[in-house]
Parts: sequence; C-alpha cells; structure tokens
Amino acid sequence: MELVLADGSIYAHKGRSVMADRTMDVQTGTFSVVAEFPNPDGLLRPNQFARVRFPAEQIENALLAPRRAVMEQQSAKVVYVVTPENKVALRTVTLGETFENLVIVKRGSKRVNGSLWRVS
Repeated sequence: MELVLADGSIYAHKGRSVMADRTMDVQTGTFSVVAEFPNPDGLLRPNQFARVRFPAEQIENALLAPRRAVMEQQSAKVVYVVTPENKVALRTVTLGETFENLVIVKRGSKRVNGSLWRVS
C-alpha cells in the first residue's frame, strides 16, 4: 500500500493491510480497511489527512489514454485515432478504470506503435 500525503507526495514507507470489512456500504460503495505504515521519522500524526493506494488488479499490456482525450458524444465515449491510412478518425471506446490522469481503453482501439491507435 502507498500513502499519498495531503501535498500529493508519496510517503517513503510502504504499508500493509491488517484488517478489512467483509461488507460494503451500499450508499457510498466503500468498505473499511485498517492498514499499518511504519513511522520511523515521526512524519505521520494522528488525524492527519492522506489517501491510500493499493493495487486491486494488475492488467498486462493495458492501453492507457489520457482522460482529457476521451470525449462524450450522445452518451458514448469517443476518442480520435490514427487509422492505418494515416488519417484521423473518431472511434467509440469502452473504458475501464482510471489511474491518475489516465483511463484504460478496454475495447474500440488498439496500440499500433507509441501513441498511435487503430480500430480493433
């Protein structure tokens, strides 16, 4: 687990999960987790605000797109892609989870090389 401090920096020491609730709050979609982080320098204080990140799933060779590149058009998510003919085209995509400023493209395009995509 990583601890993201209020200023956006990553705490130097990794944490570990100690306990997790088995039930999810249906109103918020959350569940409680108790985690431990070492605090050798005394940087962490009681009631200090921070966010915790931990990997829930690892997706190999995922195609990531900047969130700002994804647009909504008539309830569909779309991106501009470069076709094999080197032309720009608009494609509907199915999106997955987000990570920082990126979103996983599950269906609709695939990587050709670098940042070029083509219709799949």
